[in-house]
Amino acid sequence: MSTLLVIRHGQASFGAADYDVLSSRGEEQSRRLGAYLERAGVRPDVVITGPRARQIDTARHMSSAPAFADATVEPRFDEFPAFEIVAAALPTLLASGELSPARRAAYEAAARDPVRERQGFEDMFRDIMRRWAEDDPVLAPALAELESFAAFRARVLEGMRALMRARGRGRTIVVVTSAGTVGASLAAALSLSPWDSIKASLVVANTAITTFKYRDPADVSLGNFNAHPHLTDRALVTLR
Repeated sequence: MSTLLVIRHGQASFGAADYDVLSSRGEEQSRRLGAYLERAGVRPDVVITGPRARQIDTARHMSSAPAFADATVEPRFDEFPAFEIVAAALPTLLASGELSPARRAAYEAAARDPVRERQGFEDMFRDIMRRWAEDDPVLAPALAELESFAAFRARVLEGMRALMRARGRGRTIVVVTSAGTVGASLAAALSLSPWDSIKASLVVANTAITTFKYRDPADVSLGNFNAHPHLTDRALVTLR
């Protein structure tokens, strides 16, 4: 039986001009993860990252533990285009008449300042992600040019299956990616609905480990979800 560890990247720069940059906390989370896995005796046969800087740099900081050096980039483990989806969907949602005046005002405020209006942003993000995952007809025209949830999940599972086929049995594979990809990967073991996959992704902590055991791509079991024993300092446990 083989082991696949799917890891979320360290904390990125939410609210900054470039989200795709690890914060100093994200760097520390990544170093602690690499050291923890090395102490635990994890010796990966291959380390894969998605193509984003936050994913690649998480693996780079993990590689202070020698076992995690020499990561390979695999585009199929990229995150879904979350910010693009929100930007494309929000004007249509605000104009749809489906929102109460209070919720509409909260979404508008969150769009202007997501850092100060954090709860409003989280509510808006969940709402739009649910609609995207469930192919909401109101938003479909606005999102037609962006990756659908079905296409996103298909490419993640294709990437997982390709790794499993290529590496064979008795292997340990580490994939450093993003929360949405972690949620999508659960479909291989749990057959979650689209919205359940998204909901699962929303609680994945930065640098948390989700572990799968498999014999082949058709026989995958979940070992654990969202584990972060390396984050012994509560201040290091972050969702954004």
